Amino acid sequence: MNNNIVFPGDSVELDNRSVDIEEFGIIENNKIKPYKEIRLYKSGDSILGKIIDDQISVLFVKILPFTHSNIRYISNINGKIMVKDRGDLGMKLSDIILARIVKEDKDTFLLSLEGRSYGVVLARCSECGSFLVASNRRLNSKEGKNKIERLICKECGNEEYRAVSQYYGKLDFIKKILIHYSKGVD
Repeated sequence: MNNNIVFPGDSVELDNRSVDIEEFGIIENNKIKPYKEIRLYKSGDSILGKIIDDQISVLFVKILPFTHSNIRYISNINGKIMVKDRGDLGMKLSDIILARIVKEDKDTFLLSLEGRSYGVVLARCSECGSFLVASNRRLNSKEGKNKIERLICKECGNEEYRAVSQYYGKLDFIKKILIHYSKGVD
């Protein structure tokens, strides 16, 4: 379990003094931020994640915590996406994705990007680091399932391609999805 999370009955050291914990919370900036409840993600949940490692046949994803109505959703393990076809991948390190947990292995969640809702929701330019904006121009694929879209950097003009969610760049809407749907969004 994440050692920044505290539970009722825990005793922690803050500012060189021992503090007895009375409610769920998270230690941030050497203070305890209380939460009514802390929930772990589970199979079927939709998650936001960040691509943290790219291997030949798998992408590793850090599952990001999410807070709503004083309830903190967390994961004590990372996720992975199995890569079948590198040509259609359309993701890079540090991309933020919306995915669905399909299975829990002993030490990772297996994530799926199947469905129009899932894919990259935020990406940065490989050249200058600015956020990329959607061009609304998708590439065609044989099966018609390809979600690869051209993204443009408004700062330097660089063009890149990603497997985008239909919610690319709409972070307020993504938050609403996570709030209203504890299971998959499609």
